[in-house]
Amino acid sequence: MEKILLVDDEQSVLDGFRRQLHNKFTIETAISGQDGLKKVADSGPFAVIISDMRMPVMDGITFLLQVCKTAPESVRMMLTGNADQQTAIDAINRGAIFRFLAKPCSPDNLTMAIEAGIKQYLLVTAEKEILEQTLLGSINILMDILSLAYPAAFGQAIRLRKYGAQISEKLNLFEPWRYEIAAMLSSLGFINMPTETIEKYMAGASLSQGEEEMAAAVSQNTGALLANIPRLSIVASMIAQRDLVDAGPLDFTSREESEMIRIGAKLLKVITSFDILLTQNYEPKEAIKMMFKGNTSYDSAILDVLKTIEFPTKGRGLVARYVKIDELRKGMIIDTDILNTRGVLIIPKGYEANETTAQRLNNFLLTQNSLNKEGFSKERKEIAERLERMHNMKIEEFKKGMITDTDIFNAKGVLIIAKGYELNEATAQHLNSLMATQDVLIQNIFTQESLNQDGKKFAERLDNIRVLMPTYNY
Repeated sequence: MEKILLVDDEQSVLDGFRRQLHNKFTIETAISGQDGLKKVADSGPFAVIISDMRMPVMDGITFLLQVCKTAPESVRMMLTGNADQQTAIDAINRGAIFRFLAKPCSPDNLTMAIEAGIKQYLLVTAEKEILEQTLLGSINILMDILSLAYPAAFGQAIRLRKYGAQISEKLNLFEPWRYEIAAMLSSLGFINMPTETIEKYMAGASLSQGEEEMAAAVSQNTGALLANIPRLSIVASMIAQRDLVDAGPLDFTSREESEMIRIGAKLLKVITSFDILLTQNYEPKEAIKMMFKGNTSYDSAILDVLKTIEFPTKGRGLVARYVKIDELRKGMIIDTDILNTRGVLIIPKGYEANETTAQRLNNFLLTQNSLNKEGFSKERKEIAERLERMHNMKIEEFKKGMITDTDIFNAKGVLIIAKGYELNEATAQHLNSLMATQDVLIQNIFTQESLNQDGKKFAERLDNIRVLMPTYNY
């Protein structure tokens, strides 16, 4: 049976209503507007809420206006005397009251008014349920399409929904379902992008101009797609405005559509950037710290709440991403052989990156060590022959106190040891080390004149390294 709430500052009046109506309806009472709001919050929903007009501290109109915000489906009525009729009429015009009843109100008139209110309540809630089911069905269809065509985008949508739901709950936002759905559907615009571009975008890899334009249009495309679906206009605006610059403070208690849109847009901005950092293998706390120090368009209050939510954990599965050299992180698995410009393998496929991997690749990029294996062998042989010709001695025969009587150069003509150098125990080891590491070649291997097209391609490859990273699951 539907519940009825009666609010009046006179206990005798409430007792009289209860005696008259308890056999027909489930009745609860409140002795003030504040008490009534607490009842609505703790014991709702109520099909019909009837309030007296004249009450101390909070009058009937103020009370019912608050009820309109917290329990909009409840049918609201007011008991009023003749002197209050104009006030009551104004309240009706403001949409706060379904009907007002003149004092004194007979039991029969009150019963008929409550029955009419219950019918209205059932009509409103039934319509809402139909709309919600239709809306949910539409959303499920859209997400099914996304999951089949673009699994990476679908995975992001699921994660964003989790973030959005937790943050909206912690901020106690009005109609939190809007923020949750906005988070889930914000990835829908990826349907216009190639799968490879989606992966690069989510991994934070460098994009071509055309790819950047496609990525920038994702939120606008999603907003336009959703704008015509019933009850999703606010959600569509949240998504469409995600990337707009808006530095003003947010009122998280507001129920105004314009402010809800601002809150939703900023929430999406935060959680989308956060998720992209996670896909680049940053730990959640590290990602939030970077966001605090970086883009000032992130709302600090939302970031503060983000620190308190349940973070996803690394799953057993792996997902492919494209990263730059300095984005390589411990635990990433190189998913392709990395070769220099001459085809020499630098890092093999399947190699698990560690703290020094990025530095190692940067060194290759800086020195442009592009000789192939045959080239190295040839240079090594020439260096060895030059060294061995000196006094017909081999490297390991050098002794402490010997003095070189000629300059020693590598095959490129670079001076290794000057004439007149007095040898010591480490000299032979030093020369062997130079040959083994090929450090003797670095100075002449890649001068400005040799920055050719092959070198540029090599640098580009190191800016788009395909890696496998753990997925994040709840």
